[in-house]
Amino acid sequence: MGVKAKIPHFALDQVKSMVRGWAVHDSTSRARVFLGGSFQEGRSAMRGVIADLSLRNFSHSVQLTWDMADVYGSAFVAAAGT
Repeated sequence: MGVKAKIPHFALDQVKSMVRGWAVHDSTSRARVFLGGSFQEGRSAMRGVIADLSLRNFSHSVQLTWDMADVYGSAFVAAAGT
């Protein structure tokens, strides 16, 4: 009896490709709260964090109100002054 491997609902390579092409929805207020600085700085930081993710960072998938979401864990250190 083996342990079933956890796999993301969405393919990580496809998500990274969508982020590179800005084909994702992001929230101005959430970008500022979590990543600091201006909206553009927040978007750039978000893009970098997602680009650095690997399947080793995957935790689990969760059903939101209307969508599925994959949850990853990553450490993010904001630039000084943000």
